Amino acid sequence: MKKKLVLILVLGILVTSLSGCSEKTATTTDQAELWQNVSDAYVYCLPLVLVNATKETMTNTVVPSHTRAPVNQLIHAKGLATAASKDIVTPNVDTVYSQSFLDLEDTPMVYVKPQTDRFCSVEVMDAYTNAVAILGSGGDTQAQQTYLITGPNYQGSVPDNMKQVAMPTNLAWMLIRVVCNRSEEHTSELQSRVDL
Repeated sequence: MKKKLVLILVLGILVTSLSGCSEKTATTTDQAELWQNVSDAYVYCLPLVLVNATKETMTNTVVPSHTRAPVNQLIHAKGLATAASKDIVTPNVDTVYSQSFLDLEDTPMVYVKPQTDRFCSVEVMDAYTNAVAILGSGGDTQAQQTYLITGPNYQGSVPDNMKQVAMPTNLAWMLIRVVCNRSEEHTSELQSRVDL
């Protein structure tokens, strides 16, 4: 609801500005520049609004659950996604998800990716949903690795046993995908590991 109100407000202001320009006072160049500003506002602001709305929904809790957790805490799904799953767009139905929204403004976060024997991909996105890093399968290593996830203003050093993931925004969204492609029994075993 908030994102719709913000977009309506922004577009309303811009349309009012455009309609307030009379033919005598506004040149074609002025109108083209105004519409370019509208386009830029949409392209560059909409991702921020959508990610923030998603963060607000998924972190709006005090106690972590399988669908919500406070900022800087992991959310572990307890089962596979179905057609009824609406928190993220078109989730995979053969994948167990974990995720977290990270606030990197005041301090970096440490993430330890365990060794895996299956596809396990950790996508680390900035506030614009650009994939800044892919850790694990399809990324750097299947082996255990410790990462230091830092914001744009981080000035500290990186410990020798850690690999830095430097984010361009203070908000990061970490989305972890673990593929389940075996029996129901194996899926239950994997989900019990997620609970650890």
